[in-house]
Order: sequence, then C-alpha cells, then structure tokens
Amino acid sequence: MRQSPGSAEILGTRIDNVTLEDAVNLIVELIESKDFSFTVTANVDHIMKLRKDALFRAAYSQADLTVADGVPLLWASRLFGSSLSGRVNGTDLVERLAGESARRGFSVYLMGGPEDSAATASKALRAKHPNLKVVGYSCPPIGFHNDAAHNEAVVAAIRQASPTILFVALGAPKQEKWIAEHAKRT
Repeated sequence: MRQSPGSAEILGTRIDNVTLEDAVNLIVELIESKDFSFTVTANVDHIMKLRKDALFRAAYSQADLTVADGVPLLWASRLFGSSLSGRVNGTDLVERLAGESARRGFSVYLMGGPEDSAATASKALRAKHPNLKVVGYSCPPIGFHNDAAHNEAVVAAIRQASPTILFVALGAPKQEKWIAEHAKRT
C-alpha cells in the first residue's frame, strides 16, 4: 500500500489528504502522466468491508488516489492522529471532473447504475457542460461481471469508445474490484 506524507491511515486504509480541488488537479495530472490510473472514494462502509474482503483490499491498494467521501472519515482521521483537509464527495468529484473534461477536451464514458441512469446522467452532464465529450455509456445488468461473454462485451465497448475518463457506478465493492481487474484493458 502506498503511504505518502499527505495521507492518513484509518484502520489500515490509506486516505489521501486532499480537498476536492486537490483531487481534481491530481486526477488531471495522473491522466496526463499515466496510461492508467484510478481513484476510489472511501467511506465508513468501505473501511469496514476492506477489513474482511481481501479482493476489495487488493483493488483499493491499486488505486492511485483514495479520497475521503464521508465526514466520519474526517473525524476518524483526527482520532488516529492525522487531520484530513476535507471531504471529497464522489458526486461532486464526478461533476467537477466533467467540467474539467469539457474545458480540456477529455472524453468520458459512464458505466453502471439502474437501466437508463447512465443515459440520464450523460444528458444532465452535457446540459451543464455543453462541450463535454461523452463517448459512451452503459448500464450492464446485475451480474454481468459473472458472465464472461457479457463482461467482455462491456470491456470491448469501452475500449472502442476510448474514453479519457471512465466513471464506474456499480456499487462497492463490485466497482472497485471490476476496475482493478478489467479497466486497464479498456
């Protein structure tokens, strides 16, 4: 697990000490400097699941950036001797990254959620950021990741779209595990 001076450890999980603005800037730097990177948005539920789920822990350990998506993590950081700068809400992060993507010409792909939710999110993001390039979206059915052919079709669709940023909304721990296992291939 990467440990940096700008992080706190909460029950064995590294949380980077960043604000929303810092997180957006770091993600842009990662996009510009690496072929692949990913960010996770930690909350109390994740911290508790990480203690029991080795695959979830392994996926988290691969993340380039782990942000505190929950005020209780800010409180816990103080209890454990480090004070995190602030909460980085996942929804706010997606919104800000969409805006930054529109300004920089990055493309995005939205994956996950109930049927039609990715299309709805795409429409809402484009309404707010008219220059945003949404190169695709999909809402794979529950259990798609357990069907090799369906999972491969999802990976192939994302690969063909070739987004700069892939937003994954499958719920924890499924999304983190899926990203760690498959997103490098997209």
